Amino acid sequence: VTMLADGAGGAFVAWRDDRKRWESDIHAQRIDANGTPQWAADGVAVCRMPGDQLAPRLARSDFSTVIVVWEDRRLTSGTYAQRLSATGVRLWDTSGVALSSAAPPRFEPVAASDGVGGAIVAWTQQGANGHDIVAQRVDDVGQLLWGATGRLIAGGPGEQIEPAIIEGELYRVYLAWEDDAGGSSTIRLLDLDILGATRFSSMSGLALSQASRAGKRPTLVRDRATGAIVTWHETLVGSQDIRAQRVAPYGALHWPAGGALVCGASGVQQFPTLVSDGRGGALIAWEDLRTGAWDIHAQRMDSLGLPKWGANGRIVSSAPSSQLGPFIVGELDSVAIVVWTDQRSGGTDIHAQQIPLEVTLDVPLLSGPRIALASSPNPSRLDASIEFTLAETGPVMLTLHDAAGRIVRDLSRPTAPAGPQRVLWDGLDDRGLELPPGIYLARLIAAGREGRLTLVRTR
Repeated sequence: VTMLADGAGGAFVAWRDDRKRWESDIHAQRIDANGTPQWAADGVAVCRMPGDQLAPRLARSDFSTVIVVWEDRRLTSGTYAQRLSATGVRLWDTSGVALSSAAPPRFEPVAASDGVGGAIVAWTQQGANGHDIVAQRVDDVGQLLWGATGRLIAGGPGEQIEPAIIEGELYRVYLAWEDDAGGSSTIRLLDLDILGATRFSSMSGLALSQASRAGKRPTLVRDRATGAIVTWHETLVGSQDIRAQRVAPYGALHWPAGGALVCGASGVQQFPTLVSDGRGGALIAWEDLRTGAWDIHAQRMDSLGLPKWGANGRIVSSAPSSQLGPFIVGELDSVAIVVWTDQRSGGTDIHAQQIPLEVTLDVPLLSGPRIALASSPNPSRLDASIEFTLAETGPVMLTLHDAAGRIVRDLSRPTAPAGPQRVLWDGLDDRGLELPPGIYLARLIAAGREGRLTLVRTR
């Protein structure tokens, strides 16, 4: 089952459906804000072709329609897509649109909106020396825009698998995957625009995990600014740990090289899932075997990549038997809800728990001397400049927060030279909307030092 908010308080839901018994199809449903189904009873058929259709994923097309992608075995394993209207009507060919004409089998499709009505879809594909990551862009009428077979994102010797994708800003996506071309699994991240270009220094993407640790199963989320936060588990001798990294739009790493340690407890921690906390950090939940039984644990990482709930997180559920497969969503930037499959009753049930984020703006300042910030004019009605001096060349993390601590604008730079700096703020948020009058906080982090400044906007 997969679900996507519909922008009106409800959601689109898609699932693999075995009602035919001898083979599976893809069905979908739309529910409103009250949980009432809006389409046909038991959902509408997205694809009912011969063979199995499975592993559906959803991407926003516009404010009322959705694109469904899935793995399709009508011939060999392929990747297909369909667009559904606000009322559940199939808008493309009733059998779906094949996203590649390539012969090799294709698995694990993932999708994100391209921002203009279509979607960017990535999948794992059998290559000559292992598996590769291939991507395709499909527009709002089902036309393939990146060639008949898509674009190779990661190939060569070894395995490139487990793609994960999210919508970025300004018609872009972030794509992560597991890559062992160098002999050890590394988590890599790539920024892609609708033309298939990247703002990163290389199309091979950023290596987020250390080569000496086998990074596995990446998942990611927007950091509520313009970057991304990626989490994964890594395999060490006798244990598995959880790490995460925050990445700026141009590829600068905000957190320690190799990833910030989310949980390093004894035993196995695996399959993390995360949600943004709205303040540059994230809440991460995972399966945990430190006690000898599978439990669900969680950790909150702040905007600096520091754990806020102890070195190894908090228990979400330690009921008898096993709790597995957590998934987490945020609610109003104040709480998160974790759901999982639970075997405490002897069968397999679904349980949930609500977790307060317990976030304030009073994050401890970094140690050492502060960076002095100034702004002119302040108060301001329109544009304002933020001025500071850097002691050395390097990446700059500059974020603006509202009174509740949420990041409303990310003005970070991948690198800036040593010396005086002047950054212009036009009074807009990251969506390009004018921010209301009020008090805002500018927060600067560079070379391990921090600075803060209160900004006032007037009418």
